[in-house]
Amino acid sequence: MNERELGIRRAEDEAKKLNKRFGVRSASHIKVLLYPPALGVKVVVGKLEGSLAMLSMGRKPTIRVSDRPCHPGDLAFSIAHELGHHLLRHAPARVGAACKRDRPYRPVAHGTARHAEAEANTVAAGVCLPSELLADQIGAALPSLDVANAIANEYTMPLTATAIRVAELSPYACAAVYSEAGKIAWAVPSSSFPEKLARGKRLIAGSMAFEYAQTGKLDENARTLSGATWLDTDEEIVEHSTVAPGTNGVITLLALPGRPRRT
Repeated sequence: MNERELGIRRAEDEAKKLNKRFGVRSASHIKVLLYPPALGVKVVVGKLEGSLAMLSMGRKPTIRVSDRPCHPGDLAFSIAHELGHHLLRHAPARVGAACKRDRPYRPVAHGTARHAEAEANTVAAGVCLPSELLADQIGAALPSLDVANAIANEYTMPLTATAIRVAELSPYACAAVYSEAGKIAWAVPSSSFPEKLARGKRLIAGSMAFEYAQTGKLDENARTLSGATWLDTDEEIVEHSTVAPGTNGVITLLALPGRPRRT
């Protein structure tokens, strides 16, 4: 296990400790806005450029929260992200600049070195969408936006966050993909997904996401396609796509139903 993987494992453990400490046994128990004071972290609301929340180190750790209107799930995730930095004792130099420019949920580059943003995102996902509560629900059905939307509604989280969580926790070969202007902006594959979906890769004709990039229209029903529309394979792939709220892009869940489930 490399340093990055060890860091992610520690972040997962921190999220589970928080869930246990605050008695989280269902979605209704998750009260992220109440966590900072209980952990000795002050919260201040006001003007903040770029991000929705930012951790300020000092004599008393402070999370500065933007007063801009936003989805409550975005705010909860951002606060949990900053708590992740605090609990994992990330160096201030590795926190401030990144949090100024990063958007919630956006995956960070892979590698083998520790990555503070990846670890903080892992804490936030584990707190806002606990694997302890969701693993069985996500594993019970082939990944789709129907599953992601049901979770988003129950946990008051944006669809983008729940689509990523489905891909992270699913035992199926699947991936959450965000595309814009006909190109892949980022992708989060499950551990059993067979290929990397490279950032900047152009979409090709036949996919629903390509159709939206070309026409501005999208049939939001899941569709079974040739895998060649996304991957280097002819096996069947199920694509379920929708316009990502608040963006000009498309969030997609891909699943390979012919692949065995990971056990």
